[in-house]
Amino acid sequence: MTASSDRLLLVHGGGPQPDASMLESLWREALRRGLQRDHGKRLAAFDDLSISMVYHAREVESGAALEDRKSCLQALSALGKPKDFRRRQYETLPGKSALREFVMDVGAPVAGAVGLGARLEALQVPELASYWAGDTRLIGARDKLVELLSDSLKHGYRTLIVAHCFGSVLAYDALWQLTQLHSPATIQGRTGVDLITLGAPLAADAVRKRLAGADAPPAQRFPRHVGRWANFAAEDDPVCHDKSVADDFRAMADSVGTVIEDRVIYNLAVRAERSAPHHSAGYLVHPAVAQEVAGWLRGG
Repeated sequence: MTASSDRLLLVHGGGPQPDASMLESLWREALRRGLQRDHGKRLAAFDDLSISMVYHAREVESGAALEDRKSCLQALSALGKPKDFRRRQYETLPGKSALREFVMDVGAPVAGAVGLGARLEALQVPELASYWAGDTRLIGARDKLVELLSDSLKHGYRTLIVAHCFGSVLAYDALWQLTQLHSPATIQGRTGVDLITLGAPLAADAVRKRLAGADAPPAQRFPRHVGRWANFAAEDDPVCHDKSVADDFRAMADSVGTVIEDRVIYNLAVRAERSAPHHSAGYLVHPAVAQEVAGWLRGG
């Protein structure tokens, strides 16, 4: 396996982020630590990947916040066994709370009934409102991902997208745009796209109604290049308060043949001395995500 035949595309979530090179380095390290812990035989294949991050952050994180982020990854990396990521360990985290997720669970249906569903989701992920309003920076990030995916299809690269939070919306919309540019018949042999979403808001009604293709005829409604979609949702993560995409996108699985699977996990990230169940590093280093990435590497 070489970088010329396999590509990993990373799409980060919302909020302040380190600069592009630092964030990509942290994501690489988190994924690599998970593989090293549980699937050491796949490290060489991972290191040979062509890796690109689609960066769209408006605010750059630095100073104490960046050091706290690094410390969080270091602490997660020190967990040496998959069993260290179970509920028992999660329950010991400082400041652990289910309140925000509970509010979203209860509030989303009510807000949706009075036409305020999109506004409620955007309170959790402000980038959603900006994107839906036509923010050129965010649309440019989506188009960059389309460009990278088109290049993968053109050259026959097998491609995995790992997207967190708002990045999952960009990834989904880019995959739908890709279908408009390239017939699924372009996929032959090993060529194709697989998707991993982490802490994604895609199952929320207000978000699904605004995804690319949502108003298209049934035959054109879904991305058609995705072979497998693995969705990971952490307990108490308010962004993915609806934790199952498989039921909401069953028509995609039926019409396109995409294999869609959901996993609920415990995110052990701690930021600013409080449990942070939405934090990307806690997802990226998790044994379930490492297993998914290892399985994709093994399939190459």
